[in-house]
Amino acid sequence: MKRLIIFLIFAVLAAGAYAQNEYKYVIHAYGGLKIGSEDRIDDMAGVDSAKVVNDSLVFYVGSTPYGAGGGVSNSLVYYTNATPMPEEVGGLEVGTTFDDEALVDIIENLLYPYQYPAFSSFSMSGQTTTLECGVEISSGTKTWTWATSNSSNVNANSIDIDDITDSNNLITGTANDGTEDVSIGGSAITKTTTGQQHRWRITGTNSQSEDFTRDFVVTWRSPFYYGEGAAGLSVAQIQGLTKQVTGSGNKTYTFNPSTQVMYVAYPASYGALSSILDPNGFETIADWTLSVVDFTNNSPDYEGTTVSYNVYEYDNVTTQSDFDVTFIF
Repeated sequence: MKRLIIFLIFAVLAAGAYAQNEYKYVIHAYGGLKIGSEDRIDDMAGVDSAKVVNDSLVFYVGSTPYGAGGGVSNSLVYYTNATPMPEEVGGLEVGTTFDDEALVDIIENLLYPYQYPAFSSFSMSGQTTTLECGVEISSGTKTWTWATSNSSNVNANSIDIDDITDSNNLITGTANDGTEDVSIGGSAITKTTTGQQHRWRITGTNSQSEDFTRDFVVTWRSPFYYGEGAAGLSVAQIQGLTKQVTGSGNKTYTFNPSTQVMYVAYPASYGALSSILDPNGFETIADWTLSVVDFTNNSPDYEGTTVSYNVYEYDNVTTQSDFDVTFIF
């Protein structure tokens, strides 16, 4: 297969570069390359060799030339090979086979692969993708925006938007114009468990009748809290520290205690910390005490839902400035 492709490229280049070349180039296509009229594909003869004559590429079946009057354009050249391609080459995909495929089509697919469209963005205008548990997305009409690459290969009026979480179609068959005002329903959307999501999906159809999609996802999180205070802070006092609405994962927080202790608190569902490093990279986890506490007093965000939190309290009263501590799960 590679030898055929190399030959095709060579043949095209040779036609323009060597006007009076009288040498033949043996194809060795193992009977796969054929030449003849378009309506007589079944009895076309196998091509044995080719050469360039007067700026024209001439194919030979035995000693009989084809295309001598005006090059390849005077005859139709076809290729057959039932062996699937083992790797992608240009626009020809792995597994491609050939059954009397026109030479010009193979070359065009090789050098000019189909430009698949894709969604490069999709969002609900003004909506962040992370919310604190209990915070609502209001009901009603929202402005959806999107962008596509290779837009000329998107079928007309093929854009759909669906609420995947609630299995609800919001709009069908709209134009690929990049924006649409669509209602998400009559009820506000909220979640009260960290990590819960709501998912919307946009779908388009390309000019090869294949669908392509992109999702917009909002995730609800119970926040992290960190800061300084007296020993033994209450739940309400911990919730009064600095809040970060974010997912699980290692964090580095800056503390400025003044004869105080340091705190970090996060949903217990994320698991215990494996390490707590001071600014110099020294392990300090043995100097922190872990307590599991139910956070219930954060109305209205939790809407009465009890959330278990891991609360780490530093054991020693200290005074520090811009003291970066890294918490590792």
